[in-house]
Amino acid sequence: MKILSFTCIIAVVGVMFTQAGPIAKASSENITSMTFSNAQGLYDLTGFITGFDMTGTYHNTDYEISADVSIVQSITGAFTAGTTGTVLSVNANGSVDVPVAYTLKGTLSSKGAKPTGTLNFSCKGTYLGGNNETTTYHDSETLLSIFTLDPATGKVTGQTTGTFSKSPSSVGTAKLSAVPLLPSPLTPMAWSLHLSNLTTTGTKVTGNATVNLLGNGRSFPFTVKGTSSAKTGTAKLTLTGTTTNGTDCTDSGKGATLSVTMTNNASITGITGSLLGQKISVK
Repeated sequence: MKILSFTCIIAVVGVMFTQAGPIAKASSENITSMTFSNAQGLYDLTGFITGFDMTGTYHNTDYEISADVSIVQSITGAFTAGTTGTVLSVNANGSVDVPVAYTLKGTLSSKGAKPTGTLNFSCKGTYLGGNNETTTYHDSETLLSIFTLDPATGKVTGQTTGTFSKSPSSVGTAKLSAVPLLPSPLTPMAWSLHLSNLTTTGTKVTGNATVNLLGNGRSFPFTVKGTSSAKTGTAKLTLTGTTTNGTDCTDSGKGATLSVTMTNNASITGITGSLLGQKISVK
């Protein structure tokens, strides 16, 4: 089973990013944060899970079923299918490869101390079989995987259940079970925040921002709005995910919001919010 690395809860105290110069009054300022990695990284399932393996038994017939699927994880933690078709390999007293159309959806969220997720998979396909390969068979499969991720270790726990059916057939519907569909442990992905074109007009701050995942090249655009106080020497910024900000971003940031605090000499002192369904709290 193989997957591009996926991402985690952040709990960092006393982290500060520095960049020379004040937030610009008439020109613009660009600031790039330090790189977060290891325990400070993000988990991203986007990529391929190979060997989507399940086992089941019906009427003393053992079933081994596998498929390759493509998963895309959004900035909000939603899972969708990156493709629409795959091959379902069914081994039950002889093997057959069935082209199938599939759907996949789910979410990853961090409501508690550990991110929890669900994956729903279903597929249907037909093929010719029988003694003279003239019988049209219909195969279908449904799976539900519920899992929990330990952000400290990357360990995934949970269970996957589902059903497999074939018609016309005396087999009927076979119940399937397996460990979580994800490899364990998962590896967090390094990321960074880039603030660009920051401009202060009076007390108002505007600009753009990008969250970059260093492991797979994905990037998410944000717009920046906020206020700057000469009295306190600080600025409070709200980063709102958008579909594009004119950069080379590869994914939509829509649905995500980050709060950033910084000093007027361009030192970021805090980041809070959620990315890829995982809570962020850097102070």
